[in-house]
Amino acid sequence: MSDVDIMVTIDVDTLLGSEGQTFDSGAFHLEKNNPNAPTHLYNYTNPSGRLSSQAIYMVARRDATNQTSEGTDELVVNVREGDPIRWRTTSLSKGLDHAVLL
Repeated sequence: MSDVDIMVTIDVDTLLGSEGQTFDSGAFHLEKNNPNAPTHLYNYTNPSGRLSSQAIYMVARRDATNQTSEGTDELVVNVREGDPIRWRTTSLSKGLDHAVLL
């Protein structure tokens, strides 16, 4: 077994700036008050691509990934059953002004 550390970086300014914009699936609104109704970024697409691709960046050690997916919202990680995965988050935008939680 080997530990796999994954860093998820969220561009909070992009998400906040997208509030109210129209996407293929309708207007984008962040659910800020109900933890049981999360906002699924993957469902919002515009000519620039999925909102998740514009605001989420994931990385891990190179020996744990396929290296072509690093820095994207769909990181491919090589793990085996029983390998512990540790998720970490941070904000790309004004790190002290916004908190990012998984």
